Amino acid sequence: MRFQPSERELSFSRGSVSAVQIEYGDYVELNRVGSESSLITELCSRASSDDVFFDIGANLGVVSAAVATHTRATVHSFEPNESTAAKCWETLRRNGVEPSVFEVALSDENGTGRLEAPWEHGQTAVSDDGSIEATLRRVDDFVDDADLPTPTLVKIDVEGHEAAVLNGLKRTLSKQQCRTIFCEVHDERGIEVEEVSSPLRRYGFSVTEFETRKYTTMLVAEK
Repeated sequence: MRFQPSERELSFSRGSVSAVQIEYGDYVELNRVGSESSLITELCSRASSDDVFFDIGANLGVVSAAVATHTRATVHSFEPNESTAAKCWETLRRNGVEPSVFEVALSDENGTGRLEAPWEHGQTAVSDDGSIEATLRRVDDFVDDADLPTPTLVKIDVEGHEAAVLNGLKRTLSKQQCRTIFCEVHDERGIEVEEVSSPLRRYGFSVTEFETRKYTTMLVAEK
């Protein structure tokens, strides 16, 4: 695939993870807020073509595209904001990946909710004060209704809604094939690491801190 003038390539320096093609404006924003190089490298090192990867809080689709192109795993992306989900779909398409993008906010209930989107680079958060209406779906129910396979590898980055996502994922977490969870804990939104690590341990995961940044901690849980 040839680059168009509006496209740029995000490269990931560690290991041999494939670069990702992305629209120029999104490229500028992602470089401004920092890349996901270490996370992408770790995800790709754990995945193979037999895996099913759920990218919960997929944002612009860079992580989804990198995992799909580098490992050939089956990737399903979840992004509740309509405009951001469209960019996620486009990022996957640019990288030769058949998009599987669901415009839902995964949670522990079914219904409607609100999103706030105060960031320029596409991030959104479930919030009672949000101005964007979104569909809320309990994760296990949505997996059944959409006839999706059980994920073997999951990334959760939902800007403070982590505990609700895990609470809606109970049936999936109890399955042995669901073996690895990466979950970003957003301290700045009042979420404690223990709120996320405790339910994961109850389902047989060993939890460690993979990476700590300002205001966030990335946990990795493995069976």
